[in-house]
Amino acid sequence: MYWLSLVAVFLGLCIVTESQLSQNDREKFLSEHNVRRQLLKNGQLPNQPQAASMPDLVWDSTLETSAQLLADSCIFGHDSYSARATKQFTYVGQNIAGIPFLFASVGAWFNEHSIYNYTSNSCRGICGHYTQIAWANTTNLGCGYKYCHSSNFPYGFYVVCNYGPAGNFNNQKPYEVAK
Repeated sequence: MYWLSLVAVFLGLCIVTESQLSQNDREKFLSEHNVRRQLLKNGQLPNQPQAASMPDLVWDSTLETSAQLLADSCIFGHDSYSARATKQFTYVGQNIAGIPFLFASVGAWFNEHSIYNYTSNSCRGICGHYTQIAWANTTNLGCGYKYCHSSNFPYGFYVVCNYGPAGNFNNQKPYEVAK
């Protein structure tokens, strides 16, 4: 019985820690975003104009907490704006992904640049994930993830990133072009 209790405690700890970001995870998510934003700032992204300004994002633990809550649900879909609003940000943007490799999510979102036309501010398909990452006025980032293993969630990792302030406002481009 003692061993069974130890196993139950160990499994409980594994389940809890499975969805908790390490400092390395935070740094990796931040780096994955900022490296791509710098491509725009430096004019190095094919078929996209150079951004006049594209500040690095900073980590936000409040945005992380709300992202983690959604990831922990293992129910794929965006939560409400009110669920992710913070004292600092009334409107928080959000990218979500169900993906087999944890950090591949940021690259997949950003690769939508290939179907985004800056001049017409339009897409040939879905590109709102890219434009949120490229939104120059966004300053803060917080992400969460969970490995979801059920028939209702066949993707593997559920990755949620929240962005403050939100981007993707109608009829607005994600950034100003460098002169």
